[in-house]
Amino acid sequence: MLYTDHYAYCFEHLYTRPWAAKHQVNLSTLERLLHCRSGVWLDTFCGQGWHFANTGSHMQKVGIDRSSAQLAIAQKNNPNCFFIKADLGKSLLKNSCADLITNFWGSYCYLADVESVINFFSSACTAVKSDGALYWELLQIEDLQTFNSSRFAEEAGARVQEISGFHWTYTDAGGRHEMISPSLDFFLEVASIYFAKVNHWHDQHFMTHLVCEHRY
Repeated sequence: MLYTDHYAYCFEHLYTRPWAAKHQVNLSTLERLLHCRSGVWLDTFCGQGWHFANTGSHMQKVGIDRSSAQLAIAQKNNPNCFFIKADLGKSLLKNSCADLITNFWGSYCYLADVESVINFFSSACTAVKSDGALYWELLQIEDLQTFNSSRFAEEAGARVQEISGFHWTYTDAGGRHEMISPSLDFFLEVASIYFAKVNHWHDQHFMTHLVCEHRY
């Protein structure tokens, strides 16, 4: 398990502070999605609950993660939010259970294989209520080519080591991370089955932002 107490303690310094431009895109997008929206906001692979702590909303905020260390910090940062420890690679979300579902930092990349990503993303789509929205932050293979030369990689001490097909690895203070990144077309194809409005854009900071609304 990479996300130990020590790694969770380092996480803010590695990924929150150095990546301010990306986070601003997240907050701007969330501001629009949260405006006049009520109900349940479900953040999958929520980590330390940074997005909950930095957005004002009357929604009920629920975070899911499999790391006890990350969840302990998330609860401390968000005492009024509810957090669940679960492995989203093995358990599917209930249909129509949330009004907003999010996934940040390309955290779905930790799933074991393409089939797991398919099942997880499809489950998230069906878990959105008819008037709800889904906001997914995608990390694409083609964006890894320049990662090692970026200022962010230098500041975080992270380095991509291998890229093979959809699979890739990188190392940082937590050790070696085994990742998988299906193509953008995969996500667009699945999203179009469930949503009438599907938008995506690249933030020029390694991430592609996918926002889906108006569930069929």
